Amino acid sequence: MRGVLFVPMLIALVVVGCGDDGDDGKRTPYGSAEEVWDYRRQIDAIVDEVNAVQDEVERTAVGSAGRATGENLAAAYSRLKPRML
Repeated sequence: MRGVLFVPMLIALVVVGCGDDGDDGKRTPYGSAEEVWDYRRQIDAIVDEVNAVQDEVERTAVGSAGRATGENLAAAYSRLKPRML
């Protein structure tokens, strides 16, 4: 039984050992990994604000029936419009 488990364990160790080689010059279709991270850092504040506005709309536009009607959505977005500009 030990021999049966030895080969799969050995293969698993080899596969785990063949991971990332630490090459920091990795490329993506959008540029280097560092360029992508720089872009992400630049837009993080915008993404956070959009998420906050959406959360606020979802919290306030739902009426007593548990539905977000057009009227409720219009009121919520009118109130939040300055944050979106």
